[in-house]
Amino acid sequence: MKKKRNPLQVGLKLNIFDRCLIFIVSFLILVVLIVSHVFTYNAKENQLDLINMVMEKMAVNQKTQFENYIDDKIQVLEALATYPDIYNMKEEEQNAFLGNRAEDLGFHHLFIMNTNGIGYYIDENVHRNQNNDPFFFDIMQNEVFVTEPFFMNENVSIMTACVSIYDTTGEKVGVLCGAISLENIQEMIQNHEMILHGESFILNRDGNFITFQEDGKTYESIYDTPDSELSLIKSSFRDEKDLEGVITLAGVKYQGHFTYLPDYNWVIVQCIPLAEITGRFEYMTIFQGILIFLAIALICCILRIVYCWKKSDKRIYTDTLTKGNNRAACVSMMESLEKKQNSKIAVIYMDLNNFKMVNDTYGHEKGDELLCIFNSALEQIFGKIGFVGRMGGDEFLAILLDASEEEVEELCQQVEAILAERSQELNISYVISSSYGFYIREKGEKASLQEVMEKADERMYEYKIEHKQGKN
Repeated sequence: MKKKRNPLQVGLKLNIFDRCLIFIVSFLILVVLIVSHVFTYNAKENQLDLINMVMEKMAVNQKTQFENYIDDKIQVLEALATYPDIYNMKEEEQNAFLGNRAEDLGFHHLFIMNTNGIGYYIDENVHRNQNNDPFFFDIMQNEVFVTEPFFMNENVSIMTACVSIYDTTGEKVGVLCGAISLENIQEMIQNHEMILHGESFILNRDGNFITFQEDGKTYESIYDTPDSELSLIKSSFRDEKDLEGVITLAGVKYQGHFTYLPDYNWVIVQCIPLAEITGRFEYMTIFQGILIFLAIALICCILRIVYCWKKSDKRIYTDTLTKGNNRAACVSMMESLEKKQNSKIAVIYMDLNNFKMVNDTYGHEKGDELLCIFNSALEQIFGKIGFVGRMGGDEFLAILLDASEEEVEELCQQVEAILAERSQELNISYVISSSYGFYIREKGEKASLQEVMEKADERMYEYKIEHKQGKN
């Protein structure tokens, strides 16, 4: 008979309800975990999108307000430059006209530079020769010029807006300059209320702070800050466009928006600690952790139940002596095959010859050893392709599917050959042999398997009588 996977196995078998229940529970656990993860992820993304939208709107306002602020100061200077008191370049008149008016006009101080590079600082009433400064050449070559920020002292940083002064003939006779305090600009930026403890500041291309910083790093490059990743800020300068994303500054991650100011080659930085944004979702992470723990615990419980079920099932169906299938296993197998009408079912009934004589002569220990040898031989021949079980005493049952009479007869003879070979293991003057009988229920036959087994049992005794096995 052609060997194939043995379909006749007893033991733990999950019915359709059990399988559906395990599948549904596992599926629901997976769905809950996925939904929880997707919900948390989407919530974080939505929160980030909302924060970015707010910062983008704020950046537009900051940029507009900053540019308007500088433009207003330039317009004030341009208006002042048209007064005769200014373009006549008479210092007495200039001092009388502009003296002590810088603060009222929104400037830190005012001064006038003539074409020879001599600057008249009105509030101080002093002259400074600056004809060798690059600043002098820049303001003379441009109608309007705004300088890079610089520091007058430890606490004051300024930038200077300059407009040309012309006389009545249209000749450029000097430059009117107003120093703008960057503290005012910083206050203007900070007046846009940042959400979630965020902050805002302005950087130049080198990463220097344009506006005054209270931590003492007023004009140090932000790029030199240890444990930082600021490529997005550099990209905003390089690409000359607004960007948003995550940066790391001094080991802290920030969600940032970077607004490029093309006229000044500066970037307004808005940044909010990422923990401030995602921290509110920590409870979701904890909830997910609890779900994962419960899922693992539930799966472990299911596995434990299945293991205990299988272990208990094995005990129920295991013969304590031979360690093979017992009578309960035989009954269970018969019940499971009872309605299997689409297959031929061969039932073989077997027992040992002269088993009582062995027990009486050599003792029950030898008898038990003989039963184990018999079971081993049956497992070797029938166990790989069918079912083998002990019905009780020395009687054993074997069941095969789709086997012919010739195949069953051949297998039974193979069992006899194995028993004869293993007789020497008992160390007694006895040749092990067995009697067998079988009956095959054909496909569609209505006989019950109990009736089939009884017929096989009858044939076994007929075999025993015909071959006179009892006298060998």
